[in-house]
Amino acid sequence: MELVVEQIEKHPHREALRIPVAWSNDAVTRYETATFGEMGRKIASYQRGFRKAGYRPRDRVIIMIPPSVDLYCIIAAMLASGMIPVLVDISMGFRKMLTAFDDSMAGAIITKQKFCRIRYFIPRLWKYRCYSVDGDGIGIRPISHLQEAGSHRIDIVPCDRETTGIISFTSGSTGRPKGADRKHWGLKQQHLANRAILPDRPGDIDMTAFPVYVLHNLACGMPTLIAAVDFAAVKRVNPSLILQQIREFKPTRLSAAPVFMKRVAEHIIHNKMRLPSMRLIVTGGAPVPRKLCAILRQAFPGAEIRVVYGSTEAEPISSISIDDILESVGEGFLVGKPYGFVRVKIVNLPPDHDSISDHTLERYTLQIGEIGEIVVAGDHVSRGYVANPGPIGEYKIPCPDGSVWHRTGDTGYLDRKGRIWLTGRARDVVQHGGRLIHPYLLEKKIDEVPGVVRSAVVASGTADRPILAVVLDRTAKREASLKAIRELMRGSDCDDISIREMNRIPLDKRHNSKIDRPALIKMLD
Repeated sequence: MELVVEQIEKHPHREALRIPVAWSNDAVTRYETATFGEMGRKIASYQRGFRKAGYRPRDRVIIMIPPSVDLYCIIAAMLASGMIPVLVDISMGFRKMLTAFDDSMAGAIITKQKFCRIRYFIPRLWKYRCYSVDGDGIGIRPISHLQEAGSHRIDIVPCDRETTGIISFTSGSTGRPKGADRKHWGLKQQHLANRAILPDRPGDIDMTAFPVYVLHNLACGMPTLIAAVDFAAVKRVNPSLILQQIREFKPTRLSAAPVFMKRVAEHIIHNKMRLPSMRLIVTGGAPVPRKLCAILRQAFPGAEIRVVYGSTEAEPISSISIDDILESVGEGFLVGKPYGFVRVKIVNLPPDHDSISDHTLERYTLQIGEIGEIVVAGDHVSRGYVANPGPIGEYKIPCPDGSVWHRTGDTGYLDRKGRIWLTGRARDVVQHGGRLIHPYLLEKKIDEVPGVVRSAVVASGTADRPILAVVLDRTAKREASLKAIRELMRGSDCDDISIREMNRIPLDKRHNSKIDRPALIKMLD
């Protein structure tokens, strides 16, 4: 928080946030804005309000509200006060949200009135003090109860390397959601790492569809323009609205998930538009195919365009220019060379977690070109989870210096240049006929077949062999596309896989970019 306060003091009149709050199909009709100075005053007000309401350092509060000035001021006030914001993504589904609440050990929830009312009917939620950002009611306190007028001074509670800053819950797509315990020190290291790999320049304005990036931008003193999109349905982004924002406010940077980028870039190309203000494009959070790289290069011919690889627990790990992706040949998805502040190993770990340690890790490390699980370590890598789900070795491998090796759950390999190529998720590897099928290796080839929109290979619970699900473009020559797929697979390890044509392949709810394989298997079965 010291970095944010520093920017508030240096640039009180600079706009910090511009957030769309109302829009139609044609235009954004209303924004919420705040300067760094206005944010500083509001942060101080929330800090005093939390203190008056009886909250103390290390108290945990669940936050589930859309991007707003209040959201970021509340988070900043809690961090400055030594309190712990618990970030829970509503897209994980109600049951998993309740599990996350239980694991968080929080005492209050800040959310919208609609959710507050639901708690009347769910006894598990009665223990939480509930604050609403858009009204009040029986047992519901308005957010104004956490604001108190007075001095504009923000008091920073001292924190050491072991002090928890933020708890961020993963989606829990394969089971119980995990709350990443992100220490204050680690958050600062993450900020410094991101600033080192994607340095800001004077005059930069960052437009983003990643709301969490705002905290980084505030620490940089860089204005943020939030994209006009429903973050619960990013794939339905209206490119016209995004382009209206870009033309009006001339951001110099744009960051978003691949599905968002694809729709916006195609709109730019179709309408023969030029966006001279844009100098840096950043995408990630899901595989970025070569076809998308080519589309982005055509849409933003003068911009630096980078794919960033990382996760909630370890961001960033690596990045690469799309021009390097377009020029490279290899199996899987290229995500670049790990940064100097990250240690990366490709390993084949045993199922017995008790036998895994920092001392034994070397014996499980694979050679160049061999596919295994990606594990990473570094100052910015979170060292644990709240409620300690699972044994040590299942998610984290402690090191003598206090850091950890984080098991990403991704599979891939290192090439001779030291670059990471992703081949899928460890849980999604398909075993068939005594061999392993790494999904990305097959899907990348199929997706490059003319007429193919998306593909996914999964192990079916009812069929006797894996299934390749394929979505074809409505304008494509269907038989020609299917014939090309069969010819591509003929003579390979995948020649006996069933092909199933689908109207759609389900995607993750958070970024609408990753394939939701459990949901797909249910559809196929």
